[in-house]
Amino acid sequence: ISADNPKALGPAGTVHASLRSWGEYARAFLPGSGLMPEATLKKLTENAGEDYALGWALYDDPLWGRMLQHAGSNTMWLSQIIVLPEHDVALLVATNEAGVAADLAVRETTRKIGKLAVTD
Repeated sequence: ISADNPKALGPAGTVHASLRSWGEYARAFLPGSGLMPEATLKKLTENAGEDYALGWALYDDPLWGRMLQHAGSNTMWLSQIIVLPEHDVALLVATNEAGVAADLAVRETTRKIGKLAVTD
């Protein structure tokens, strides 16, 4: 049994990173992090049509404001990242299970962590 997506889905569908590295990646998308030039950050997060920006789903959430979101699975793991630039918060949730139940659990966990992280 293969533990990853087929090579045809790479490179995006076969990325591997430690949680620490993933956290650094998330931090790069927070304004003022200094991890990438502001012009690059803007280009990577601009709306490219249909609430989408180069891999990010874009939302304007009534509670959290601007929200960047991406989720993915290799059919064995499921992960989700949400960046809340207006709150200087990035949320990362991963599970070693995939499927409908895992998707619901990851979304619920992300929402609960977000409520704890964003206290205005």
